Amino acid sequence: MTPLKHLTILFTLSANLLIYSQNHLTGLGETRLSIQNEIDSKYNIKFEARSRYNLYKNEVITFENKQLDFIHFSTFNINSKNHIALGIQYRLREAIDGESDEFRLTQQYNYTKASKQLRFNHKLKLEQRFFKTLTIIRPRYLYGIDFPLKGEKLDIGESYLTTYTEALLSVSKKN
Repeated sequence: MTPLKHLTILFTLSANLLIYSQNHLTGLGETRLSIQNEIDSKYNIKFEARSRYNLYKNEVITFENKQLDFIHFSTFNINSKNHIALGIQYRLREAIDGESDEFRLTQQYNYTKASKQLRFNHKLKLEQRFFKTLTIIRPRYLYGIDFPLKGEKLDIGESYLTTYTEALLSVSKKN
């Protein structure tokens, strides 16, 4: 099956979900600038700035900035399948939409297993989200699969599709 057929099927399924799934749809956009550097074979760093904004809200096409994020992650490669990462993030919202700014710490474990045709990803995260008057502890689990859009194996430089699902739980003390 060609990549165009894969994209057509994905678009058709997505369009059907949008048509039948919600009465009050909000469409978000996200733009990011990411710089990554491999310090050595066991350690790499990533710095990222990103913006999240409304594109469609209350049945109107719009551009309304919601937040700016500044993120750093340090990743330690235990071996080719196991990685741990520590992250720090500052989310700027108060100056944009009046919501509280956020400081976030993240600890992450990632396990990846690959065959010729598929790559499986398990990610466990623990986040501590600090706001002015609230702290939220958030464990997360992500399960993902990558597969090629062309050919029968995952090759560097060729198109592939990533699908994933994520479960998360937010725990905080009631105000």
